[in-house]
Formats: sequence, structure tokens, C-alpha cells
Amino acid sequence: MTIADELNAYSQLGRERDQLAQKIDDLRKKSVGVASGITGAVPSVGGEHRPTEDSVEGIDKLVRRYERLSKRLMSRMYRIEGALSVLNPLERMIFRYKYLDGLPMAEIAQLVGYSERQCWRIHKEGLRKMS
Repeated sequence: MTIADELNAYSQLGRERDQLAQKIDDLRKKSVGVASGITGAVPSVGGEHRPTEDSVEGIDKLVRRYERLSKRLMSRMYRIEGALSVLNPLERMIFRYKYLDGLPMAEIAQLVGYSERQCWRIHKEGLRKMS
């Protein structure tokens, strides 16, 4: 995967990370609700199936899986952000606006006070530095 591909994926990685965080939060709330039902349950005898405890264990397992996925996403995002460190401040600003904030180059040009064409040239030079 090229650096341009990684940069293009950055916004999607952030959305996926946010979705996973929401799922983890929802599952933890659900786990607390299911676990609170355990206190009034009658203990099982002779190794009978215990659906409430199994549900809590299943939820906890899913939370751990989502947390691992979230860490991998964050690792990729940090790697992408680290790649930006080789850029000068103007290049970094253009890249952040384009890839991290998802702004079109015309809007970026207005924000940084350069023509759109010059912003594309700066962008091209930044890609060269990062590859």
C-alpha cells in the first residue's frame, strides 16, 4: 500500500475506530445489565448450562476482540501521523486538511492563502518526501 493509499484510508480508519468505541461502550452496558440479572439467579446444579453467565462471558470476549481491533486501527493511524513528521509545517497543514479533515483542495487553498494549483504542487512534493 502506498503512502497516498494510507493517507486516503486515514479518515475511514478514524470512523471505524469511533464505531468500535461505540460498540464496546454498548456491549459493556449490556454486560452490566446481564450481570445484574445473575445476582438473583438460582445456582446451577451438576454442570447444567448457565445462559446468563455464558452471555456475560460472550460479551466480554467480544469486547476484548473489539479492543484488539481498535488498537490495530490506532496503530495504523499513528503510523500515518508519524509519516507526516518529515513534512515542513505548510506541507503538514495541507496534508492534515486533505487527509485527516477530508477537505477539498480548493478549500485548503483558501485556508492557507495559496492558489489551488500551488497547493497541489506542495502536496506532490510532500508525497515525494514521504515515499
